[in-house]
Amino acid sequence: MIHVAAAVVTNARGEVLISRRPTHVHQGGLWEFPGGKLEAGETALQALQRELHEEVGLEVHAARPLIRVPHEYPDKAVLLDVWQVTRFSGDAHGREGQPVRWVPTEQLKTYGFPVANRPIVSAARLPDRYLITPEPGADFLERLEQAFVRGVTLMQLRAKSLDEAAYAVLAKSVCRLAADHSVRVLLNAEPALALELEAAGVHLTSDRLRSLSARPLPNALWVAASCHSAAELAQA
Repeated sequence: MIHVAAAVVTNARGEVLISRRPTHVHQGGLWEFPGGKLEAGETALQALQRELHEEVGLEVHAARPLIRVPHEYPDKAVLLDVWQVTRFSGDAHGREGQPVRWVPTEQLKTYGFPVANRPIVSAARLPDRYLITPEPGADFLERLEQAFVRGVTLMQLRAKSLDEAAYAVLAKSVCRLAADHSVRVLLNAEPALALELEAAGVHLTSDRLRSLSARPLPNALWVAASCHSAAELAQA
C-alpha cells in the first residue's frame, strides 16, 4: 500500500486549496488535495511539510490529523493520511506548473476528484463543532439563536419528548431561524421531513438505520446515524 500525506489547507476566507493532477499520471486531470508519497524515514507530517513546499510553495507551521482513507484502485492500493493545516505562510501557486485554486468548501462537491478523495471532501466540508440540541423548553429558540451567534454552523434538532406533529412544527421554526444565520440543520426525524423543510440532512436513529436498504436522501444532503454496534456501523 502506498502511504500518501495530503492536506486540507483552509485560508482566512474559509476556502480550501486544491490542485489539478497532470493528465499523464494516475487519475490525471482530476482535482486533488495537495500532498504526496512518504519518503523513507519520514513521518506523515514531515512528508506533508515537504510536499506542500515543493508543490505549492506553502510553509506548514501547524497541522492536525483529519481523516485516514484506505482505498484500492484496480492497479494500486493507497492510504491517504490527511491533515488539516491550521497555520501556514506563503502564497499558493503551482510550482510544477499545475493549476491551483482556492475553493469555498460547499463548492468542493462540484469538482471532479479521484474516488479515494471523496471522504476527504466530506471531512473538509464539516465544521469542527456540531450542536445537538437538548430537549426544547420555553426559551429554546432564543438559546438556539445565541448558539448561532457564537459560531455554530451545523446542528441536529433532537427532541425525543415531542410527537411527530409537534416535532414538525418546531422543525419548521428552527429551519427558518437557521436559514437566517446560514446554519445547516439535520433533523432527527423521518427523511421525508428533511426534504419537505429543505433541511441540510437527517440524523437516523439506530432503528431507522436498520430499516433502510439504501441511502434515504440525495447525495447533496447529509445523512448521519446513531451506531452502537459493529453491525450498525456496517449498515451505515
